Amino acid sequence: MSEQKKGKRAVIVILAVLLGLSLPAALYGVAAATTGTPLVLISEDYITNYLLPLINQENSEQDADIESLNNRYNTLLAKYEALNESYNKLLQEGGGTTATVTASGFISVKLQAGEKLVPYGENQVCLEVIVERGNAVVYSPLETQGILDTSTGSQILNGTEIPLNHYVIIPHANDGRAIQALDTDVWVLVRGGYTIETVE
Repeated sequence: MSEQKKGKRAVIVILAVLLGLSLPAALYGVAAATTGTPLVLISEDYITNYLLPLINQENSEQDADIESLNNRYNTLLAKYEALNESYNKLLQEGGGTTATVTASGFISVKLQAGEKLVPYGENQVCLEVIVERGNAVVYSPLETQGILDTSTGSQILNGTEIPLNHYVIIPHANDGRAIQALDTDVWVLVRGGYTIETVE
């Protein structure tokens, strides 16, 4: 092979190497000039060893979050169904008497003249009451036991008027103790299971 041919081959090899080295830089510059965003060349190893595992990890975390939300929903649904079943049971046991259960907070209840606010449930269940407006007295078949006035630390016996805005507790259900509205409508705050009955 002549020296001239060897020289040409060497020049070709050098140009190929230079072209291979300069092509990524050229593409980077062209992309930056035309779109304002540099062209990033990503290798297959980068995609396989980094991007795909990262995407799979994020998908797994999202699946875990969705499963956690489903579990919380099912728990709340079960609690609601249990509470609804207890409520229906109270209605059946009361023979059609309307029973209301307020477990989380006080609700406002209006009593007509002659009506009684009675605790509802097992014997150990108590009823919390605050008389806001109107005249109400203690109704109790027990001579020495009435309802507890926690505002004064005393006991209010049968026939005694209940002071307004006092926090009182009817300590037992099913023993006849209650709060009775007199000749005016009475508004009370109530927390616990109760029924409204008419004085016989």
